[in-house]
Amino acid sequence: MTKVLGIDTSTAAVLTAAYGLGNLAGSAVVMVFPLTGDPDRLMSRLALGVVVGLGVVAASHVFSLSVAAYGLTGVLNALFFAATLAARTEYAPAGVRAQVFMWVAALKITSGSAGTAVAGSLTGLDVRLPLLLGAAGISAAVLAATLEKRAAGSLTGAR
Repeated sequence: MTKVLGIDTSTAAVLTAAYGLGNLAGSAVVMVFPLTGDPDRLMSRLALGVVVGLGVVAASHVFSLSVAAYGLTGVLNALFFAATLAARTEYAPAGVRAQVFMWVAALKITSGSAGTAVAGSLTGLDVRLPLLLGAAGISAAVLAATLEKRAAGSLTGAR
């Protein structure tokens, strides 16, 4: 994003720090004000919030706006992560809960590594392409989850 923003490459560290500080702030918010409500709904809404944050990052051509967008995306990602933990706690069978936590952690590490490799290869085309593809992937996952929930609800008669 340094070329897009017209800043020195060393200044990119500010963007990374903004994301990290946002994540830390989001974690503090969750400690003081724990998330409430249905974990499925929270995950979907917060995932879409991350999409909005990534969209603002990709669209920004102003350094200060980018710093704020990275920070906001960090906050939203921390809240999303807390929602995923709540969902695992809520829906994992008690006898295998630890295994569910470990498998999800392993999948996240693997996906993150694969995503980093793909993102690195795509930045040569346009540095924003990985952000936009990530946002599209998240949106597709939320849409699939929403459609699945609605289909399951219509089969059981729930609305």
